[in-house]
Amino acid sequence: MKKNTFNPFDTSKLTQEYLNICKEIWETTTKNNVPPIFTLKHLSLLTNIKYKTLYQYTHRRVTPYKKLIIETTSKKRELLIPWKELSIIQNWIKKNILDNINSSNYATAYDKNCSIVKNAKVHINSPWLIKLDLKNFFHTIFEHNIYDIFKELGYPSLLSLELARLCTFEKSINYVKNDFTKIDESLIDGFEDIFVEKVNTYPYEKSIAYLPQGASTSPKLANLFARKLDKEIMQVLNNKFYEFQLKFTRYSDDIVISGNLGNHERCKEVIAEVTQIVQNNKLKINKKKTKIFSPKTTKKITGINIIERKLKPSKKIINYVKTSLYYIEKYSLEEHLEKMNTNYSYDIETYKEHLLGKIFFIRFVDKNLGQKFLDKYEELDL
Repeated sequence: MKKNTFNPFDTSKLTQEYLNICKEIWETTTKNNVPPIFTLKHLSLLTNIKYKTLYQYTHRRVTPYKKLIIETTSKKRELLIPWKELSIIQNWIKKNILDNINSSNYATAYDKNCSIVKNAKVHINSPWLIKLDLKNFFHTIFEHNIYDIFKELGYPSLLSLELARLCTFEKSINYVKNDFTKIDESLIDGFEDIFVEKVNTYPYEKSIAYLPQGASTSPKLANLFARKLDKEIMQVLNNKFYEFQLKFTRYSDDIVISGNLGNHERCKEVIAEVTQIVQNNKLKINKKKTKIFSPKTTKKITGINIIERKLKPSKKIINYVKTSLYYIEKYSLEEHLEKMNTNYSYDIETYKEHLLGKIFFIRFVDKNLGQKFLDKYEELDL
């Protein structure tokens, strides 16, 4: 039998140029507080997922998501749930790469110590408040935007493209258009060698793949993509509206701006400026959800009301919990579920978790009121 003389630590057969590229990747990624990864095969070893599986995902050979439709009283929401192997990869990317990167100072969702309460507290003393909504936020952040995020962290171009594909969803798979053969072959020295970028452009035809709602990586990637947007909004608020002491937060797709604006006309000027910035960043404002709150009105932010400089849960959620507990006590949990007028069919355990979630949300905003509901829930001994 022939003796195996392979030595994985022997670099004598590697060119100096190749070693310099590896060194640059190591230094840049380490500086950015993310782990050095050189190729898809390297990622396969780190995640303990077969290279063949990663290859299929990054080449769009399969659609590794299950579609789930969530119906509410007002709309249908589509979730894309990743297959088990892809979920493992995405969780690894989130934990080891994305969680090590800071979102903007104005983002109040998807990061440690962020919450809807923190988001609302910023605006608690402001007399005027503007609320804007980014239309189809996740679905308007595309594969090439995600590629740019990974590339800026110091990952090689080919791997940045592969990471972007592992974090995005493409509705229709076109094997020709989306095959890596579309990449200029002169830029790649072997498929699994490090892709050396020699042009300052995205390395292939831009894809329509977008961030899927349901992937663990999507929220943080959306935050990272929006860093430029957040910075530009705050700059224009400071430069053009400095005297009104404006405050700005973004909770996912909900933009809130508040301050001493004085009248509706000035609020409309702010909306016009921010809308232009949003459009410049290839995003859209949902005009139907744009709202202006004057000093005398109750201000509503992500399910929380600001009333007389205090945070209160919305009347809608309070009434829902109060009514639910009343009918459960009057009839029974089973009979209450039968009588509920909803498009969604709950089983008993799911509904209990659903109701408890509402109660804990109320307690998070208003501790005393939430505790009263929780005591009542426990009294029912469900």
